[in-house]
Amino acid sequence: MNSAFFVERIRNRWAEPVGATEEMARTLKAKPLLLEWYRGIYRFLADRRAPGQRNLEIGSGSSLLHEHVPDLTTSNILDLDNIDLACSAYELPFHDRVLDNIFLISVLHHLADPLGFLKEASRVLRIEGRVLISDPYVSALSWVPWMKLHPEYCDLSQLGFEPSNPPNPLADANSANLTILFGPGTRSEDQITPLVLDTFRFHSKFHYWLAGGYNFPQFLPTRWLPAIVAAERLLSPFDRFLASFAFVVLRKAAPK
Repeated sequence: MNSAFFVERIRNRWAEPVGATEEMARTLKAKPLLLEWYRGIYRFLADRRAPGQRNLEIGSGSSLLHEHVPDLTTSNILDLDNIDLACSAYELPFHDRVLDNIFLISVLHHLADPLGFLKEASRVLRIEGRVLISDPYVSALSWVPWMKLHPEYCDLSQLGFEPSNPPNPLADANSANLTILFGPGTRSEDQITPLVLDTFRFHSKFHYWLAGGYNFPQFLPTRWLPAIVAAERLLSPFDRFLASFAFVVLRKAAPK
C-alpha cells in the first residue's frame, strides 16, 4: 500500500482519534522522507537529555522515540494499545521531583494550556531535569503553510486555544504555541519559572513539507534525501526567516 492510501485513511478517520493515530503510525513507517525527518528529531533531543533513566514522553501516539531513548515511559491522552500510560499532560501520575526528562514531539501545539502543562512538568521534574520539545515555528516563510495550508488552527495573537466540544486531541491545536512562548524577542522567563530556557534552535525549512507530513503524499522520491539535507544545511544561516519548526530544551533550575 502506498503512502497516499494511508494519508487518505487518516483524513477519513480524523474524527476518530484512536483510529487516526493508528493510521499515522503506519503512515510514518511507510514514508521514508517523513521517517528520516522524525529520526533527526529523535536524535537531537535524545542527545540533549539529562542523565537518568526516568524518562517520559507526552503524546507518544505514532512516535518512535523509544528506539532512541532507553527506559522511556510512553504516554498519551488516548488509551492506545502501544503506550505504557494513559494520562493528561496537566495531571501527571508521578510524585514531585521524580522524573529526569519529559519529551514532547509535535505535541506542544495540541495543548490548550501550555503554561499549565509546564507548571505540572516543573512539579514532577527533579532539579536539573529537562523538558525537550520539537514543535512548529511560524517564520516569515512558514507563515503561509501554517496559517493557510495546514489543517490545524494557527493564531499568533493568543497562546493556547479553546478545545472543541467534544475535545479531539488530534484536531484541536494552535500551531503558534511555541513561537508565542519561546520565539526570538519573547519574554517568557516569569511564566515558566522554575524552568529556564537552555536551548532554542530552528530546524526544518522544507524537509517536512516535501515529505508530505501526515496530510499529503510524499512529494519527492526518497533518493532526493541527501540533496534535501544538504540544502537545509546550506540555508541554515537564514533559519530565523525560513524555518518551519524549532527545538526547545528547558531545564529545571535549583531554588535560589
